Amino acid sequence: MDEAAQYFELGCKCRQIGRNQDAVLNFQKAVRLDPGNYVAWFNMANALFDMKDHESSITCYRNAIKLKPDYHEAWHNMGDVYIQKSGFKNTTDLKEAIACYRESVKIKPDKQNSWANLGALYNVLGQLDESIRCLNTALQFNPQNAGAWHTIGLVYRKKGDLAKAETCFRESKKLGGPR
Repeated sequence: MDEAAQYFELGCKCRQIGRNQDAVLNFQKAVRLDPGNYVAWFNMANALFDMKDHESSITCYRNAIKLKPDYHEAWHNMGDVYIQKSGFKNTTDLKEAIACYRESVKIKPDKQNSWANLGALYNVLGQLDESIRCLNTALQFNPQNAGAWHTIGLVYRKKGDLAKAETCFRESKKLGGPR
């Protein structure tokens, strides 16, 4: 195993035991030796995200995506960073999250958690019809997603369709979700 791979493996082991700062240091060494290692960039981004270092995390996801543009996991996770960074308040960050999730589902159309997150974001932004469309797509791929059922119930309630909302809430509860 070469030196870059050793640092990468050590970074992964540090992540497994929650030592994110040490993981980042090892991933940095790995990409210094092998700048084309998109998986090391991705894992470093994940560790930085866990440390709530949003800007550095986004930079690392972007580096991974430059190396592997169809890396749907990196697009999805970068969307998660923008959501966390936004606190569901900063519209610019929410729109960045939407762009990331859109790219994720463009690459992997059955990525149900990206569809569910899109639905939740469109709900927050008041785009209720688009929210329903995305949530229904998520549920097509995973009808057991209690969170998606709950969110679509909230959207139907906002739209004034209380019967559909209640049906969705019951389904969410049946699956162990809220309500």
